[in-house]
Amino acid sequence: MKKIVFYVSLLLSVFFFIKIMKILIYDYTNLTNYGMGFLTGQILLLVLFLFTSFKLRKARK
Repeated sequence: MKKIVFYVSLLLSVFFFIKIMKILIYDYTNLTNYGMGFLTGQILLLVLFLFTSFKLRKARK
């Protein structure tokens, strides 16, 4: 179960990273206040899933 959560979290992190990069590259100049809020929410979700992936990763001995 821990492996499944790790890989799903890692996959979602990649998805949110790509989504954030698309917004920053193509639409940053057109963002309104709501767009900035959306971008902030996406960044928070990315940090959350990265933290989850980091905590669930296999420890090296």
